[in-house]
Amino acid sequence: MSATKTYKTRKFIEPAIVLRWFAFGVISLALVASWFMGQERLRKTVSVEPDAEDYVEVGSLSVSPTAIGALRIKAEANIPRNHWVTYELILLDRDGEVITSAMKEAWSESGTWSEDGETGTWEEDDLNAGLDIKLRQSETFTVAVSVLDYTTTSGQEVTDAVPITVQVSTGVPYRLPLWWGWLVTATLTWLTGRLIRSGCGRRAIFKTIPDSDIGSRGTLG
Repeated sequence: MSATKTYKTRKFIEPAIVLRWFAFGVISLALVASWFMGQERLRKTVSVEPDAEDYVEVGSLSVSPTAIGALRIKAEANIPRNHWVTYELILLDRDGEVITSAMKEAWSESGTWSEDGETGTWEEDDLNAGLDIKLRQSETFTVAVSVLDYTTTSGQEVTDAVPITVQVSTGVPYRLPLWWGWLVTATLTWLTGRLIRSGCGRRAIFKTIPDSDIGSRGTLG
């Protein structure tokens, strides 16, 4: 008479499999959601004369603190190719006093290149400036810009007005930590998957157990 012994087990799930995808999914959703956060409060293009003694007001607005994100002020100079301009983005309080400012040395250049008998053209520029401000209380302020210096790349002074586009938004999150978090979790997810796959599918038990009948053997594997 042969003896039969039944062994029962339940499916084993490695927690790291669930945790790695959960962490990666959360940071990915946060990064995508950050692009839809923020409310535009002001957008205007002003023409600013090159004058270090004066500034041009873009507009005034009242802003309250937000639980997520900060106040973001962005500016972009619109200048022809092969011109340089130094402009300042200014934030004033209700009394006209400067709260903070950011200076930008903007430029737009183009030219030609020649190498090994081949020629072509190139264009490069750097025209944007910005401020991120975290408010602690409700504030009424004025955004202004001034042009400190405006020349051609050869150094010739330019007296034309510079069009500068200013955009003000509230509740804008700072995305750099989110990008770093996404890269780190993506790397850890990949490494964890490699480790799990390398350790799965290995034989844990293989043993022959004699049963009660002589000459009959059962295998547990």
